[in-house]
Amino acid sequence: MKTRIEDEKSHWNDRYHDDAPDLIYGLSFPPESGRTFWDAILPLSGKTVLEIGCGTGRGVTELADHGATVWGIDISEQAVREAQRRIGHRPNIQMRVADAHRLPFADSEFDVIVGHGVLHHLDLRIVRDELHRCLKPGGVAVFTEPLAYNPCLRLFRWLTPQRRTSSETPLKWGDIRVFEERFIVWHREFFCLTLLGVPLGMLGAKRTSAILMRGLYRAEIILRLNRLFRRYCWMTRIIMTRPALSH
Repeated sequence: MKTRIEDEKSHWNDRYHDDAPDLIYGLSFPPESGRTFWDAILPLSGKTVLEIGCGTGRGVTELADHGATVWGIDISEQAVREAQRRIGHRPNIQMRVADAHRLPFADSEFDVIVGHGVLHHLDLRIVRDELHRCLKPGGVAVFTEPLAYNPCLRLFRWLTPQRRTSSETPLKWGDIRVFEERFIVWHREFFCLTLLGVPLGMLGAKRTSAILMRGLYRAEIILRLNRLFRRYCWMTRIIMTRPALSH
């Protein structure tokens, strides 16, 4: 039987080796939905940043463009090779294959640690302790993760088991509380009404889907639906600050 890490590595090597576009993550999501992410980490000039689950390097490039020295790690050798090919030589970007359960970095090395859709693949308590170890006191970690409660999304996951590994589990409120044991935690949920635009994109109407999703996202923020129906949102953004005086 494969271990959790072997299963994840095999799955993502296969996914990144396949050049076929992803039906969901290939969609154009509302750019406004990234506002809390950038608000939490900017400015980055002169800071050292780690992206966990960096994939093919889009995120590390954006972080480096804001003046940070960036490390990107991924469990998939195929992803890291593709990222290195795309990025080329940039002195403020370093990439390596690594397991987030055993981060190959010194204590208090990073000002910022980020990840997108990665925590729900991992053992949360182990990763929590590694994040705490590698962040500087006062440093911040920001992760965007799927939630477990929306019945339509649960049905989609059940119908598409090939898209994920057996150990992957969307987060519940209790999972977020795990991080409160070592960090100051704030989280905000989003993509509630916005989900209505996703099926159009999956059917090929990507431009129409992007326009609809952007309008729906603005509506859910204005009407505060993302707070009223936070349990049924697709995503949560978790912002964790390591206390300046560790406890």
